[in-house]
Amino acid sequence: MTDKLGEDYESIAIERLKSIRKKIDEIGDPAYTVPDLGNQEEPEKGERICIACQSSIKPTEICVTMPCCGCLFHASCIAKICNAHRFLMNKICPKCTTPLDQDFEARLIQIYDIIKKNE
Repeated sequence: MTDKLGEDYESIAIERLKSIRKKIDEIGDPAYTVPDLGNQEEPEKGERICIACQSSIKPTEICVTMPCCGCLFHASCIAKICNAHRFLMNKICPKCTTPLDQDFEARLIQIYDIIKKNE
């Protein structure tokens, strides 16, 4: 027996994700896919972990690779971090503390705004 409510919820979630992906693609940064990390150590083979929430990043999820150190974040996690610190003096990578490029930070803020509009 199939749960109709579950199927409807899944369809709605997929459509919402497609809409968010399309809007993020319009920003113009190709860093929103899970990269091949080569020989770097990972918690489990093939598993990628978001530095912020410590949850697995699934291949279907939107993620951001930080240009400074290559660490991974869910797009929503890093966008929320960036938005929370929008008015602070030190706009740095949460992992390696490298200052964020102004254009990169602006893209993260755009992602945050897109995600908030689609919640």
